[in-house]
Amino acid sequence: MKKYSFVFVFFVLIFLSNVASASWKNVYQNVKEAYIGSIKIQDLASSALKGLNNIDKDLRVGSGAKTITLYYKGRVIDSLKKPDDENDAGKWAEITQRFIDKAIEKSAKASENDFMIFDAMAKEMPKILDEDSKFFDNIDEAKGVILRNKRTFGARVENNILVVKIVAFNKQTLNELKNAIGENINVDAIILDLRGCAGGMSSEAISVADLFLDDGIITSVQGRNKQEETYYTAKEDVVWKNKPIFIFVDENTASAAEILTAALKEQGIAKVIGSGTKGKGTMQKLIGLETGSVLAITNSMFYTPANNEINQRGVRPDICTFELSDGHDIDNLLKRKDSFCHKQNRENELLEYKIVLKLLKKDQ
Repeated sequence: MKKYSFVFVFFVLIFLSNVASASWKNVYQNVKEAYIGSIKIQDLASSALKGLNNIDKDLRVGSGAKTITLYYKGRVIDSLKKPDDENDAGKWAEITQRFIDKAIEKSAKASENDFMIFDAMAKEMPKILDEDSKFFDNIDEAKGVILRNKRTFGARVENNILVVKIVAFNKQTLNELKNAIGENINVDAIILDLRGCAGGMSSEAISVADLFLDDGIITSVQGRNKQEETYYTAKEDVVWKNKPIFIFVDENTASAAEILTAALKEQGIAKVIGSGTKGKGTMQKLIGLETGSVLAITNSMFYTPANNEINQRGVRPDICTFELSDGHDIDNLLKRKDSFCHKQNRENELLEYKIVLKLLKKDQ
């Protein structure tokens, strides 16, 4: 059996510590650079260090005006002066790794679960950002690949209307919709039922919008620099023209579904029926971590063709059915002009469909 000198072991430990510090430095820098808002690395590091408490409830980190302190069972284990530069990622990475090492040294739980520490700390950082920045255990979860055993698309013809239900936008949505339209091209109208659709791939929703538009803006994206804006515009390849399009929405219609709804509504292509939508109009940058987990950090916002912000506001339907039952007088409802429409889960309501039948009958 080989014997290693104390000096050799010492330098190996120093090397591993430097590698760990470098990884935290990269994480802090990447999150700060990606985030659409203003955030200090000092705040990211302080938040991450509080994640030690997720490993052992006896480990706590206190942040004062000039110092940051690690406690174990109420006793001070280590206390360090904060860097003069609150955005010095390297110094904060060194503090982070030192506290981790001290925690492992003092806490049996931390020592036994040292492989869990990185993720336990990383998942704390998004909590001080916006509500759409999140921690995910793996890349599939981060990309929304979570509905493998559930149908995300369905289509049927009823009263010569093609009714399409989209639960989530994924790589198959565009082709599935094109096939459904191609097989039922002679129907009188199409309904895109997006009630309960939490979103999915925004690129797929943009492509779906392009099926119905021959020109014009579908959506635009703005990051931290408002002067830099990316536009997504429609091409001339339209598969559905000069026939009515209706979109059903509710409080759970979000993200990619709102992009599609806003585009067709504001371009005058579709009539939107239902309640106010969720208002999730953000895009996230995915930052892969050394453990295989992922930080999804909000780095830009989606805007409608008329440059209206989707986030927090949502899309207001043309016909508001908030808290209305299936037996409501549709003629009176159609005369109403609502300046605001509250949010409601309407996924199983039939009134929206009855409104479509009424509108098509009026147009005959």
